[in-house]
Amino acid sequence: MIKSKHNIIMIHGYEGNSENHWFPYIQTEMEKHGVDVFTPEMPKEHTVEAWLETLKEISEKVNEHTILIGHSLGCPAILHLLAMLSKPVFSTVLVAGFAQSFDDDSKEVQECFAFVKDLPWKVIRKNSGVIQIFNSTNDPEIPTDVAIHLSTMLQTSVTFIENAGHFCADDGFETFPKLLDYLKSQIYLTYDEFKKLDARVGHIKKVEPVEGADKLLRFEIDFAEGENRQIVSGIREYFPEYETLVGKKALYVLNLEPREIKGVTSYGMLMAVNGVDDKPVFLVPDDEVNPGSRVR
Repeated sequence: MIKSKHNIIMIHGYEGNSENHWFPYIQTEMEKHGVDVFTPEMPKEHTVEAWLETLKEISEKVNEHTILIGHSLGCPAILHLLAMLSKPVFSTVLVAGFAQSFDDDSKEVQECFAFVKDLPWKVIRKNSGVIQIFNSTNDPEIPTDVAIHLSTMLQTSVTFIENAGHFCADDGFETFPKLLDYLKSQIYLTYDEFKKLDARVGHIKKVEPVEGADKLLRFEIDFAEGENRQIVSGIREYFPEYETLVGKKALYVLNLEPREIKGVTSYGMLMAVNGVDDKPVFLVPDDEVNPGSRVR
């Protein structure tokens, strides 16, 4: 089995554990794809202070390839974890989540409400990566308007699943195929998606610095399109003698959405790999090819 660069961390809910509901199913299925899955046992003491201590330990396992999954109280716990991070994760999945108090006077729910006070939403959004929210149309614990509030605060949408209850084993959720499909879509690129990639060989005709940007170079590149295409790349520090790049052929992705960088619009992206001392090394054909030749 090929090891995936991704890892998954799942946080259970109130009175939950790593063997509850769909957690073992997701762990078993994702480990088949080479993904490390970690489901820590959260404190039985349901206080923010106690859970934050455990979350600090968990944060050491988080990196830019991590997918975080929370269920019920595990969702605001995930939000607190995101607030601790200095860099974004790959994706965040919240199942039966909430981020505000609502009408419920039970002791258990009141303990949970302490977790949603004074959340730093700007930092959380910055660190969340791709967000997926699952809620149920008939959750006995989380009203639909509370789910919508959570999605609003995260500036995303919520996927409502019909009659899923609180996504517990008693609700028929010893497995969770929709979540599994989402996770696989995050770690794999389908063949149909790959076919959309328009990667072509380009012939560099002109290179110059972008004014007011120490790291940027502006390229004019021939792709046999009738006129040269402008592409901006942040590699100037590695090529102080950037004029020597003129005449080289390299590989570029052309069908990215145009992006304005320091006032200059880039209509593609240079493809390179890290070489010695992290200096970018262009991907160059090992035989003579015409500008505009497409990767296939």
